[in-house]
Amino acid sequence: MPPKPSSAQALSGQGTEMQEIGPINWEIRQNNPVRRTLNFFERITLAGESFVSRWVGRPEFNPLYHTGTLTVFLLLIILATGVYLTLFYQFGFEVSYVAVSKIEASLIGRIIRALHRYASGAAILVALLHGWRTFFMDRFRGPRWLAWVSGVVMAVFIWGAGVTGYWMIWDERATVLNQSLFRVLETFRTGINLILNLIVTDTAGTGWIFMVVIITFHLGLSALIGGLLWYHLKRLSRPKWLPPRYWMWLTLGLLVLGAALVPVGNLPRADGVTLPGSVSVDLWYLFYLPAALNWPPLLFWGGVLILISLVSAVPWLLIRKPLAPIAVDADRCTGCTLCAADCPYKAISMVAREEGHKHKLLAVIDPQMCVSCGVCVGSCPPLALSLHGRPPETLWQETVTRASKSKDVKVVFTCERHAYQGGKSFVETPNPAGSDLQVIPLTCIGMAHPDLAAKAFEAGAKEVQFVGCPLEDCANREGNVWLEQRLFGQRKPKLRRAYVEAPISTTWVAPNEFKKAILPTPKGNQEPLEKGKATAYGFSLQTANWRGLIPGLGLLGLILAGQIWLSDFTYRPFPANQAMVEIAMSHKSGYPIHGFPGPEGEDLPAPDLSAPTHLVLTIDGTNVLDETYLPGGDGPTRAAQIFEQIMLPSGEHHVILSMNDQPGQTAPAILFDEKVTLVSGQELTLHFTDGSIGGDPARGEQLYYEMALGQNVSCRVCHSLDPGVVLVGPSFDGIGTRAETRIPGMTAKEYLRDSILNPDHYKVEGFEDRQMLQNFGEILSEEQLDDLIAFLLTLK
Repeated sequence: MPPKPSSAQALSGQGTEMQEIGPINWEIRQNNPVRRTLNFFERITLAGESFVSRWVGRPEFNPLYHTGTLTVFLLLIILATGVYLTLFYQFGFEVSYVAVSKIEASLIGRIIRALHRYASGAAILVALLHGWRTFFMDRFRGPRWLAWVSGVVMAVFIWGAGVTGYWMIWDERATVLNQSLFRVLETFRTGINLILNLIVTDTAGTGWIFMVVIITFHLGLSALIGGLLWYHLKRLSRPKWLPPRYWMWLTLGLLVLGAALVPVGNLPRADGVTLPGSVSVDLWYLFYLPAALNWPPLLFWGGVLILISLVSAVPWLLIRKPLAPIAVDADRCTGCTLCAADCPYKAISMVAREEGHKHKLLAVIDPQMCVSCGVCVGSCPPLALSLHGRPPETLWQETVTRASKSKDVKVVFTCERHAYQGGKSFVETPNPAGSDLQVIPLTCIGMAHPDLAAKAFEAGAKEVQFVGCPLEDCANREGNVWLEQRLFGQRKPKLRRAYVEAPISTTWVAPNEFKKAILPTPKGNQEPLEKGKATAYGFSLQTANWRGLIPGLGLLGLILAGQIWLSDFTYRPFPANQAMVEIAMSHKSGYPIHGFPGPEGEDLPAPDLSAPTHLVLTIDGTNVLDETYLPGGDGPTRAAQIFEQIMLPSGEHHVILSMNDQPGQTAPAILFDEKVTLVSGQELTLHFTDGSIGGDPARGEQLYYEMALGQNVSCRVCHSLDPGVVLVGPSFDGIGTRAETRIPGMTAKEYLRDSILNPDHYKVEGFEDRQMLQNFGEILSEEQLDDLIAFLLTLK
C-alpha cells in the first residue's frame, strides 16, 4: 500500500495525478518548519476562539476580527480624554496630586478619568491580540516587516505612555515607580545626580521639573504612536483605520458604563517618608514591577531590551524560502487596471507602454511590496498573471478535471488557511474516485475568478461553493469582499449573467469550521448568495435582532469586567515589618553640612574639592554601610553624589551616620546619632545639604528658575537673562557689573541684598515703584539670599 502523502504534497498534487497541473506550489508555501509551527499555533488559537464564536453567535459581534481597528479607536478615546485631563493638570509633587484629586471630585472628571484608564487597558489588550493573530497568520515577513516592527514599537510606546500616566498622579504607586527608577539610576553618577536634584532632596523644590519631564515623555510617546500608526498602515491599499460604526458605539458605551459604575478613585499621596504596604497596580501596565524591584537592573532591563529586539526581529529570525512575486505576461496584459485596483498592498502599478502598442498600459509588479497573495490572479480576465511561475491555465484545468469526476459533484474553492486547518483531511486525500465533493485550495479566496464557477458548471458540477475567512479576518484583508462583489456583479471581473441564478454559495467561517461549512444545511443546500455578508461594515444595529445582541454584549461586559479587575490588583512591593534608611546628599568635600556646627563664613580656607567623601552607617553597633564616594564634575560644582537606601526590620534602632571628607581629618563628623523607633514601611530620611561658604551660585541659579509663586522668588517671571529683554522688570544681564557702581559707598553684594529686601530703595529709570514683590525677606532664608546674590554676581 503506497504511503499517504503529506499535506503539502497533497495540495501540490505530488503522488497524485495532479502533480503537473497544480496551480500553486504548496511545497514552497507550506512544507517548511516555520509554517508548520505557525499552523500549529493557529490551530490552538482557533480552538480557543471557537468558544467566542459560539458565544456571540454572529461573526459581526466577534471582537477578535476587529482587534487592529479597535486599537486605533481606543487610542482616539485615550487621546480625547487625555486632552481633557491635561487641561486641569498642574506640575509639582503636591499640586499634581491635588489637581488629580479635584478631577476625581468632579462627576464628569471622574468618569472621563476612569474612561481614560479603562480605554488604555483595553488598548494594550486588543493590540497584543492583534499582534498574536498577525503572527500565526504569517503576516510579518517580506514587505510586511514595516507593519510588524512599527506595531511592536507602538505596543512598547503604549506601555510607556501608560506607565508615565500612572507616575503623573504622584500617589503611592508613584513611590513604587520611583523605587524601580532609583534601582536603574543609582548604578551611575549622572543617574544619582538626577535622583538628588529632581526627586528626593530639597533641591527638587516643588518637583515641577520632574513632573514636566514625566508629562513630556507621556505626551511625546503619544505623539510618536500617532506617527508610527501612519507607518504601520503605509503599505496598505485602502487601510481601515476604524472598526464598523456599531463596534465604536458598543465599545464607547460599555467603557462609559464601566467608568460610571467603577470609578478609579485615588490612592494616598506619595509623601517621601512612607513605603506603601499594599498598593493597587494595573497589571496591564505595571506588571513588570515585581521583577524590576527584585532583579538586578542590568539583568531585568537588559532582558526586556533583548526580548523586544527579538520580537521586532521575527521577520528575519523565522526564515523560510521567500515566495516569488506575481509574474506578468506582457503579451497578454490588456492594461485593464483591475489587478492594480484589487491589490491589497500597493504592489501593482500601471505604466504606459511604448507608443503604437494596441494597449496603452501594462501592469508592473513591485517585488518589494508583493506578498504573493494571489488576489490579483482572480482579477485578471486575460490570465496575464501567474503565481509561483506556473501558468494560470492550470487552475482552470484543475477545476474542469475535478468537476467532471462524477455526475453530482460539488466543487468547493477555499483558501490556504482553511485548507491547512479544518479542511486538512479533504486535501490530504485529493480526487478520490467517484467522490461527490472536490475541494480546490487557493492561496486566498480572492484568487478565485468568477468564471471558475462557470467552468465547473460547464464540466458537469452540480454545485459550487466558495469558503473563505470570516468577516474582517481575511489573511489578505479583502479577498472575501472582492470575490463576493465579483459574484454579485459589483466589481469586475463579474460573474457571467447565465450563471447568476446557478447554485453558487459563499460561506465565511473560521478556518477550523471548514467541515461544518461544506456540510448540507437542514434545507439541503448551502446558504445562497447574500449581499454584504463578507464584510461587517455594512451591518447596522438598527436592523439587528436585539435579542441576538445579548450574548455579544454579555461577552464584552465580561471582558471589560476582567480588564477592570486586572487594573486594580493588590500588590505588596516591600516586605512586611521592614523600614528603610535613606541617605541622600550632594556634598562638596570640605563644605560644612547645613544645620551642623562647623566653620562657615567668607574667610575660610578653600576646601579640597578633590577629596573623597567617606560615610559609615552604623545600626545597633553594626556597620551596614561603609563606602567612599569620589567627587564628580569640574570646577566649583565638583561634588560627591550620594544616594543609598538600606532596609532594616521595623522597631527600635540606634542609628549613627558619620562622615570624613578632608585629608588629615582627625575625627569623623557625626551627621546623625539617635535612637529611633521605625514602624513598618517608615523611611528614615537622612538628607543633607551643604552649608554656605559665601553663597552658592549653583543653588542661586536654581532659585532664579524656580516658579512656585509665594514659595520662592520666581525671578525668571519678571527678569530675563538676555541682553535688552524687558519683562516686568529690567534684564539681569550684566547685573553683577552694574551693581558695583550703582550706589556710591555700597558694595555689589550690599546693593543686591538691599534691592532684594527693600526693592523701592533704588528705582531703576523707566520702572515704577512697587513693581517688585515686597516680601522676599519672608520667603527667602539667609542661606538662600546669599546663594541668589552669589548667582547674580556671576552675571557680568
